[in-house]
Amino acid sequence: MVMDRKEEGIFASVAAIAVLVSAMWDPWISAIIAIIALLFFAEQSFSGIKKKK
Repeated sequence: MVMDRKEEGIFASVAAIAVLVSAMWDPWISAIIAIIALLFFAEQSFSGIKKKK
């Protein structure tokens, strides 16, 4: 699955809001959510690069 620009923007916005809200409860949860979101986004980006070639 390759994300287009609109889906990337929505995902980034949702991830940012989740990290900000979770930071109010526990910084560790916030860090875990941020790392998971970054790994997911990186995997989607790299899979899109591979499919374009």
